[in-house]
Amino acid sequence: MRVIALDISSSLLATAVERSLKENELDFQVMRVNETELLKLGPKNNIYAVILEVLTVFPYKLTQRLSLIQKVKENLLQCKFVLLTDENDGQLTNSVKQAKKDNLIDNFVFTTVSPAYLAAVMDSL
Repeated sequence: MRVIALDISSSLLATAVERSLKENELDFQVMRVNETELLKLGPKNNIYAVILEVLTVFPYKLTQRLSLIQKVKENLLQCKFVLLTDENDGQLTNSVKQAKKDNLIDNFVFTTVSPAYLAAVMDSL
């Protein structure tokens, strides 16, 4: 069973993402966390990947998320990091794409992707 931690501001979006990952034939277990809880996770938690929502407001800004990723990587060396963002914010989208090009994250997806695509992306990490 692969554990995916979600740090998403909107409960509605978090529920949709959680369902997308659980309602398929893959072996995902999903846990919702906030930043404080995420920083406390260690190797014993067996975290496969973390999905972080990126917005233009604190504490979900890209710079803060990238900083959080670096801190979490100290405890979760093999963990993969995926950013979830709104494709309609051109500047934010370009910055997230650049973070991927710079190898600061493992992947990113838009909030509008289908449940099957999201599950496929997470499976392919």
